[in-house]
Amino acid sequence: MSATPSKLFLIAMFLALGCVDVSHAQDSSKRMEKFTEKFDAADADHDGFLTRDEASRNMPRIAKDFDAIDTDHDGKLSPQEIAHYFAAKRKTRE
Repeated sequence: MSATPSKLFLIAMFLALGCVDVSHAQDSSKRMEKFTEKFDAADADHDGFLTRDEASRNMPRIAKDFDAIDTDHDGKLSPQEIAHYFAAKRKTRE
């Protein structure tokens, strides 16, 4: 599967946020590809966001922390919000 511009953006964003280790870029790229595929499949209305219902049905780990991830409290999650959340969690573990 080829990387679309949105997938390349997500990969770059996750690298910039420290969500992935540059030394393992190929593995990270595969993980990002898998994440974007799951996100796209979960996004039933294809608006680029996950509602609580979409997350609950398709991404339970995201649904569990929905309120913490939804930093702007608009009731939907962007890939960027998810990236920021997991980057912050990763930093607390380091």
